[in-house]
Amino acid sequence: MSNKQYDILSVLYPARCIVCNMALWPESKGTCAKCRSMLPVIKGNRCAKCSKPVESGVLLCSDCMKKRHVFECGFGLWSYNNVARKIIAGIKYSGRKSDINYIAAELVYHSAVYIKRWKPDGIIPVPLHKKKLRQRGFNQAKLLAVACCNLLGISCITDLLFRTRYTKPQKYFDDEERRSNLQGAFRINEEALKRYSKVRTVVLVDDIYTSGSTIDECAAVLKQCGVKKVYFLVLCIGNGY
Repeated sequence: MSNKQYDILSVLYPARCIVCNMALWPESKGTCAKCRSMLPVIKGNRCAKCSKPVESGVLLCSDCMKKRHVFECGFGLWSYNNVARKIIAGIKYSGRKSDINYIAAELVYHSAVYIKRWKPDGIIPVPLHKKKLRQRGFNQAKLLAVACCNLLGISCITDLLFRTRYTKPQKYFDDEERRSNLQGAFRINEEALKRYSKVRTVVLVDDIYTSGSTIDECAAVLKQCGVKKVYFLVLCIGNGY
């Protein structure tokens, strides 16, 4: 395709903001200037465990001071607000998979120093149950993980961890109920495990972190099969349980 043809197509079918759906200028990517200014990128001090914003001089958030997590630590790109909610909903429920590459680039850019420190052998998306996968048609965590891996040159491990039990959304439960809801929900593919016998450090990828129950359950299963360290990357960090 010639540059002239590309210019014509960009005018006729412009890219659109992933938040407000307004047409973007050709040189813009992902979001318009107004919506970009409202993106709740977490800046400043973070909880050393879960990445939630904390005050200066504070090592752990109040949630992580109360709970012992299975995972090592993680990184979240945004705080969960209305703008972040629209982006996540666009990916999960409106089929806007084309937004993934832009969002993955943002996540990789901001978390690069963490990933370099972690030195993962592979990245694993938090799996969906096959029933939910049929309903939605895709796993947004897998799409995000694949896009991140392409940018980082790290292996994406999609066949090791799977979901065995259909569970209700975690948002309906308190912290104790969240843990019970996920008990036994994840398993290791024993056949695939043979191919990953040397994998010792992994990064789990999901869209939202709130209490950490999902990441903890996945980490526990992975550590039972020989993984030594489990970290996580998420788009959004929620505000407690």
